[in-house]
Amino acid sequence: MSAVGYEPGGNTQRANENFGYVYDGAENLLERTNNTLIEAFTTDNADELVKVSRINNSLLTVAGGVSNAPTALTVNGQGAALYADQTFAVAGVALNHGLNTLTTVVTSVGVRATTNSFPAFDGFTKKTFTAMIEGVRQSAIEAGMVEPAVFEKGIRDLYQTAGADGVFCYTFFKAVARRSSNGHLGPE
Repeated sequence: MSAVGYEPGGNTQRANENFGYVYDGAENLLERTNNTLIEAFTTDNADELVKVSRINNSLLTVAGGVSNAPTALTVNGQGAALYADQTFAVAGVALNHGLNTLTTVVTSVGVRATTNSFPAFDGFTKKTFTAMIEGVRQSAIEAGMVEPAVFEKGIRDLYQTAGADGVFCYTFFKAVARRSSNGHLGPE
């Protein structure tokens, strides 16, 4: 399955909207492509995720948005494609094993160039995703969905994904829950 986005008029393909997905017979995600980055997912016999790995040359497409249309934008020295909706994409940004730093330089007419450097993924993994999960701790424990020690281990594992040897991956999915005859969610 794949999806590709184009600029208005349909002539220019948008690098930040070029996705591919491969699933197995049990509908487990086996491979995900985000323009130039290809990741593989390995599951065990219980269909639980056990490994995520990059299977290509570790080239990432960095995408984002700007509040004012710049005349030029680079990420780690590579020029960005600037799109009509004030988003951008830079294909082929090399990733090293471990923590990576992205440096953006934005240039606008009559404005001094602005440079920012930040760890790749660090902000999202720690400050958005993990913080969101931490926010449901009390209600998940009180509802009997998880034991406190298991929840805390999961949070430690999420923080580890933002470390030098970590890999963080998420996928949107649709799920259906059924309440069993014993009143619990899931199998009886």
